[in-house]
Amino acid sequence: MAASLLILGGTGFLGRAVLDQLERAHGSPSKHWLAISRSRGELPSDVPFEAWDGSEPQSVTELLRRFAPEQILNCCALARVDQCESDPQRARRMNHELPKELGDACSKRGIRLVHVSTDLVFGCEPPSTGGFREADPAGPVHEYGLSKMHGEAALFASHPQACVARLPLLGGDSRRRGLGATDSLLRALDLGSKPKLFEDEFRTPLDVDCAARALLELLSGEWTGLIHLAGPSRVSRYELGVELLQALGRRADFPQLEPCKRADLGLEAQRPGDVSLNASLAQSRLQTELLSPWDALRLRSKPGPA
Repeated sequence: MAASLLILGGTGFLGRAVLDQLERAHGSPSKHWLAISRSRGELPSDVPFEAWDGSEPQSVTELLRRFAPEQILNCCALARVDQCESDPQRARRMNHELPKELGDACSKRGIRLVHVSTDLVFGCEPPSTGGFREADPAGPVHEYGLSKMHGEAALFASHPQACVARLPLLGGDSRRRGLGATDSLLRALDLGSKPKLFEDEFRTPLDVDCAARALLELLSGEWTGLIHLAGPSRVSRYELGVELLQALGRRADFPQLEPCKRADLGLEAQRPGDVSLNASLAQSRLQTELLSPWDALRLRSKPGPA
């Protein structure tokens, strides 16, 4: 069986958005692309899917032998910070060794590879005005960021023609799964919780559908090296919550948001204060508009032409 595009991690928050964008662009699910993940989860039955465990050493070679793809988008990672801290060996496998193996295999076979990384490769030092640029030295504060940083370096060492897209905090439509920065917050509010949101942790949140479109644009192009995909606004986690509720017209829920500082929860050492990204390079090179989750929500809610 052949599939021209493999989406590794295709059932996750980002991977599912990529699949939906492919379907919107090309019609019904196609055998030309294949979602690859450990389990199908809630993926619709008509979407081509293959179970695969990237934690197994040498699993990449067999995957590429079976499907002979022309392109690979790697959204696969161990992305929960707490899991990476408690299981650094698995974090190194998924976030460091797997990208290296993908780079080796794709370089030998001439396969176009776009790999997803994170803004959390930064954090040891504050960014300059406008956010971290691609040329700025990485410096993470925890195992997740460290493993992703090493994964980037290992990938480029094995496949210099690959593309690595660093993404920020993602929000937006999680297909009713309560995933991502915004849907998880809304679920907590709807369950009556009072989420504690940091006033001193800054990111540049991006709508997940915009991220998916930008990744597909990178995949179809010739860009190599690092590129930052991020929203236009530097906000704290608390400001993100406020912007989201304003966009939804839910100002009555403002009292449920509880602002706090990282030190209040004893997390100042483990969580970076500012990893905002500068996406000016992507904005100048890509056609995809990079919107914040709340701006994308407002745009979707606008009535169409009569």
